[in-house]
Amino acid sequence: MSNMTNEEYKRAVLQAKEHVLAGDIFQIVLSQRFERRTFADPFEIYRALRIVNPSPYMTYLQARGSILVASSPEILTRLKKRKITNRPLAGTVRREKTPKEDIMLEKELLNDEKQCAEHVMLVDLGRNDVGKVSKPASVQVEKLMNIEHCSHVMHISSTVTGELLDNLTSWDALRAALPVGTVSGASKVNFPLKTIAFVFAVSLPADVVCNIYWRFPSVVILLVLHKWFGCEKSGGFGGLSFNGDMDIALALRTIVFPTNARYDTNVLLQDMKKRREWVAHLQAGAGIVADSDPADEQRECENKAAALARAIDLAESSFVDK
Repeated sequence: MSNMTNEEYKRAVLQAKEHVLAGDIFQIVLSQRFERRTFADPFEIYRALRIVNPSPYMTYLQARGSILVASSPEILTRLKKRKITNRPLAGTVRREKTPKEDIMLEKELLNDEKQCAEHVMLVDLGRNDVGKVSKPASVQVEKLMNIEHCSHVMHISSTVTGELLDNLTSWDALRAALPVGTVSGASKVNFPLKTIAFVFAVSLPADVVCNIYWRFPSVVILLVLHKWFGCEKSGGFGGLSFNGDMDIALALRTIVFPTNARYDTNVLLQDMKKRREWVAHLQAGAGIVADSDPADEQRECENKAAALARAIDLAESSFVDK
């Protein structure tokens, strides 16, 4: 069950396309939240997700108010020995059942003008983000438009690198990457008069909204078009070493379990008779550009959420139904 009907999401896509055609933004990412109820424990679902959708960045995080389970394929910011790495994933298609069918879809994906245009915009945005904090002439695109496979979908992937300026730290590199274009969109910096409509729409102080819009038009438009805002998706998780290196993943493929308080699920695992019902929030989105088809973008959201739903199914069959 989604927090937006198919028609509501498609209308939001059409509204986003109007902003693209008006020149307010180049691209924007619209997501929706799917809800699933389960008696499987969040840690059991994390174990299942490691099998269903293994990724470079797996996490199980108990925080105040929620538990986060994630299987992210994408780097938000990596810094190792002063080398910054940004790896945008954009351009997505579902995977098929056989390698032969996957190869055919790879070719279709790389020949799809809409998907490639979306990806190139985010590569340019990544070059700009890395360039803000890198030494002159050190920014380069090491890999351009490779195919990366996940369990249920495949993406176009590129790698942008640069050498961090001597007077900056890993936190500066992270700050330069936010907000991440993969989940916010690509913005043309301008200031149309209709900003005042956004001010009333999001109920924020005018000076706050105007400052945000001046820097990140796509972020304010997201506030208007998104039906629900409060989600850990699109943030980051990772680690910082004592020598200053950093490896932060973008919080994609996330399942959020609201708890309203600090809650240790491992206590429950000591007595399976105390199982409780959990509400799982699965957030998935799609990049919108000028020639996006609303039905295709809806299917992309469903395909991305499918791996998370499959992990819940596996956890239920492995741990709950026995």
